[in-house]
Amino acid sequence: MASPRKRQQIHAYLRRHQIHFAMLQETHLDKSSLEHTKVKWKGQLYGTTFSTYARGVVIWIAPGVPYVTSRVQVDPHGRYVLLEGSLDGEPMALASIYTPNSNQWDFLRTLNTSRLNDPEMDVIWGGDFNCVLDIHKDRSVPPLDNTLAKRASLELAEWASNNRLSEIWRIGHPAHREYSFYS
Repeated sequence: MASPRKRQQIHAYLRRHQIHFAMLQETHLDKSSLEHTKVKWKGQLYGTTFSTYARGVVIWIAPGVPYVTSRVQVDPHGRYVLLEGSLDGEPMALASIYTPNSNQWDFLRTLNTSRLNDPEMDVIWGGDFNCVLDIHKDRSVPPLDNTLAKRASLELAEWASNNRLSEIWRIGHPAHREYSFYS
């Protein structure tokens, strides 16, 4: 998203598809570009900056969506934005996260999500965890280091369980081998 053209394309896509909430990762925005995007995109936009070459996440809420933000937590290293608020008067939190390529567990352990564990609050997470929950279903090619990949998957599953998270796509497609990223 570092280039104005890319930001314009993403914004057009979100509007065309009538997206109400978007959680974007690896945005690579500097402070000036983030502020400019807030003005151009309308609605509510919360994001992190780190560098124009790495990291950065954004949560965008479309204009007219009755989400009232009461608390914003932004990572100074550009890895997450956590919002607390309400949608139509019901408590709801939004989180956009970009986990490092390695040592995901160390990062997730330091992420303070205690306020998001309120059973009365719905929480929607979106992000790139740089890890899969099931190395057999969620990868097209076996990992080079199977032991490390299994450990990372187990740790992510434990963290997700502790934070009341479910992978919605996998619930609806329990046996499918389909991916959102190809390399």
